[in-house]
Amino acid sequence: MIITREIINKDIKFHDVDKDGILFSYDYEYLSKAIDLYKKFLLDNGSKCQESATIGEGNTIWQLAALFACYELGIIVVITDYFSTSIMKIDIDGWVDPKTKTLLPINYFLVSKQKNGRSGKGARIKKYVDKILERNFDHDDILRANSNDKVFASPNCIVTKSATSGTTGVPKCIKHTHAFLYSLLCRNSIQFFGKYGATVNLNHGSSIFCYLMPAIISERITDVYNLSMAFHPNLGYIDHVNIINTIEKCGGIDHILVPYASELEKYFKVIKNTNTKATQKTIFHVLCYIKKQWVDEMYKTGKIGDIVSNFGSNETTGPIFHNKASYKNFSETSYKLVDDYFKVTPLKKFLRVHLPVYNKTVTMNDHFIIENNDYIHIGRSDLLRINDLEIPSKIYADIINEFLDGELFYDQIKSEIYLAIWKSSDDIDHSVKSIDKQLRQYSDEKHYISKYSVLDYSTFVNGIKLDKEMVREYFRNFVL
Repeated sequence: MIITREIINKDIKFHDVDKDGILFSYDYEYLSKAIDLYKKFLLDNGSKCQESATIGEGNTIWQLAALFACYELGIIVVITDYFSTSIMKIDIDGWVDPKTKTLLPINYFLVSKQKNGRSGKGARIKKYVDKILERNFDHDDILRANSNDKVFASPNCIVTKSATSGTTGVPKCIKHTHAFLYSLLCRNSIQFFGKYGATVNLNHGSSIFCYLMPAIISERITDVYNLSMAFHPNLGYIDHVNIINTIEKCGGIDHILVPYASELEKYFKVIKNTNTKATQKTIFHVLCYIKKQWVDEMYKTGKIGDIVSNFGSNETTGPIFHNKASYKNFSETSYKLVDDYFKVTPLKKFLRVHLPVYNKTVTMNDHFIIENNDYIHIGRSDLLRINDLEIPSKIYADIINEFLDGELFYDQIKSEIYLAIWKSSDDIDHSVKSIDKQLRQYSDEKHYISKYSVLDYSTFVNGIKLDKEMVREYFRNFVL
């Protein structure tokens, strides 16, 4: 099978949301005309099957239209939303960062005329594409849209390509076909019901086929809310208060993807401060560990419906495993197989995963042990991530050494970074603020100092080595 608009649930109502609430609502027929407009636009600009495009459209009807236009015409959607401030700061003529290099060629950059040039990330990707296509049509043009039933895609056509992290070597380009992703999103659609809130879609490999795409084909979904337009009107970032207000206005939303721990905690802070009841049935989906603190403060108190952690990879998409706040005997590192779609075999410090459709096996650098039919994640054998962003250990260590005698400790379970200071001084607070500022700037606010303390190094030495897990446990349990 192939992915076309025909698989969308025809009864879903779509809603584009801005800072003031619902901006525009539309149905399948309206979306279908928008797809036809985008297909004509691409064909008029000479696009061909299995050329590639990265999409700069915001999270609105036009992003959906661009996606399905690409799917039907067989154009590969390139996931390039990994650009960080640190990468964009490198401005050397002719230099291409390794992740972009592995994704080239990128034939088109699809963007609205209004948004072109406004985004730093968009401005950067424009350097590497062959052609920029500015959308020159909008809602006023819907009525003139002619039906376009041309489908050039085939089951073996590539749908998406994205880059692996590249932390331990040259990044790899991961490609997935229509046949595999169609099968996967049909399987993933089972978990979605009611109202779905989309905050980010093109953010992480092919994760759109774990969330938005399965949601919009689910027979049990009634409404889809495109929420990422709920920006702060002056500062230009997502205003979490606005989104919680939107959830209240529409009578609650059942599913929202908030990938990173740092973002999710902003939502939880608003929920606690406003004492809203609008999120009591909301299931928050994350791509990180679930913190026990969230379970105790948010789930067990009835402030939210659940938290679901999705475990997969670029190679597999997923999810392979789930962890949920609602699981009996919840543990932060304990996962359960979603079903038997993927065949998994834990090896020593690795995980072997068999992919259906492709009929091939991949090896993930994740160490699991099995206890009582649960899969306990021990960690990665090759890289370290906090808030789904790789830790540049050497760079961060150099930052620490500029200011004080100390060391950073990374807690992947809690998605937190601790600073142990080995030698006290009079200007510790100032030094910590300076370190924190540099980490935030480097990581686009994904890395920062969660806790810090002056510690006696010798207290945490086990044998001849520093016991880093003991340090992490100390910060988890004894440092506020």
